[in-house]
Amino acid sequence: MADYRLIMSLLIQQRSYRQIEALVKCSHRAIAKARRVLVAEQLVTHAQLDALTGEDLDRFFADGRRSITSEFVPVDIDKIVVARVGRKKPPLKVLWSQYLKTPAAPGVKHYGYDRFCELVAEHVRVNDLTAPITHTPGHTLQVDWAGTQMRITDPISRQHTRVSVFVATLPYSGVVFAYGALDEKMPSWLDCHRRVFEYLGGVPLVVVPDNASTASNQISKTERARDVNPSYA
Repeated sequence: MADYRLIMSLLIQQRSYRQIEALVKCSHRAIAKARRVLVAEQLVTHAQLDALTGEDLDRFFADGRRSITSEFVPVDIDKIVVARVGRKKPPLKVLWSQYLKTPAAPGVKHYGYDRFCELVAEHVRVNDLTAPITHTPGHTLQVDWAGTQMRITDPISRQHTRVSVFVATLPYSGVVFAYGALDEKMPSWLDCHRRVFEYLGGVPLVVVPDNASTASNQISKTERARDVNPSYA
């Protein structure tokens, strides 16, 4: 459900539809509906808006949501949040495919992927589960092995060789460096670091390995912290 109170507040501030769509992550239709309510109810000040109760908003924006919701299999948002902050952090596409396996009563449908993502995003926004991260130019280099290996094929012998992809990025500028290695052992890991430093023409103040097993120990159920391997540090 769109945050109609916020949308109306932004409309009173004379914000454009495009600005509101970007700020609230809502549809053009939701903004138009909020504007119609402002006109019909003659709401022109923030004081009038603050005086509205939840029941008022339900009455203004009644659109059959309760009956529509009953037609869909509910999403266990808390379970999804726990999965997303866990060790493996499965993508939403995977969690949605798992949701599709939830038993459904006759006549009850599952949400499509886009609506599933909207429900998760709305929960995150309403519960303030995000924390913006600021970066300083040239301060940090983030490095890791890409999750999926690539495969090189010899054009003559047709022999396949697996290649691990080392990825590094400067989060402030968004510069990305990638290089293929034949394995994920320490010599290859360090060689990739040398290559990215040469590519950038300098060395950042901090290098952050994103839980790469080459750089740190594996976590366990009893020990969640990772220690950097001495040979890497």
